[in-house]
Amino acid sequence: APVIAGMAALIRAQSDSITAPETLAILRAGAVNNPRLEPYVDQGYQANLYNSLEIAQQWQGPSSLTQIGQDQAPVFNLSYLTAAQRLIGEATVTRDAENDVIIGFYLVQDTDGTVFDALGNPVQPGDADYAYYALSPQNIVDEITNVKVANGQTQKLGYELTDASYLAPYAISDGNTWFAWNEANTDGMEHFKMLGANKIGLEDLFGGGDQDFNDMVFDFVAQQIL
Repeated sequence: APVIAGMAALIRAQSDSITAPETLAILRAGAVNNPRLEPYVDQGYQANLYNSLEIAQQWQGPSSLTQIGQDQAPVFNLSYLTAAQRLIGEATVTRDAENDVIIGFYLVQDTDGTVFDALGNPVQPGDADYAYYALSPQNIVDEITNVKVANGQTQKLGYELTDASYLAPYAISDGNTWFAWNEANTDGMEHFKMLGANKIGLEDLFGGGDQDFNDMVFDFVAQQIL
């Protein structure tokens, strides 16, 4: 405890805007997995001061945490939250597409898109039943799912999220369901892409369309950790 308290003090010294709940989140976001600790510590987390200070030194609010891992996949990172914490923010959704599109998010375990079947076995994008398990009720993020926007319009959505995981996008367009991993898509094409930090763009047409990824744009702003 004294070591963690010292690390927390160093993190908060990097920016006056870092709150106590955010300090805990930064500690968890910077931690590394130690398999030997898994029986004793949540997810086997081992604090790493260097990693956490790097996050704190570039702190722009909770959005600095949700973007971790976006160089690997179009996801929003909530894995740093504890069971008692909540992330509050606002999403902006813009549509520029002829097809009516429904967009939403589901929970994945990592940036590889892993979900679990009913027995707790991992299911990967490309596995035969991936869509079934990915979009099962326990994985769907109710606060930001079944989102519809008229063509040429923008909609703002407030959210309050608690799941300590990653949020991955899916979209339903013209009878097709698209995921953030090519292997899970029936045409094998890329349909989601990061357009910037915490901004995901969709290409809604079978076969990849024009690859502009602006048919639906989801801009995710994290405002506060409680």
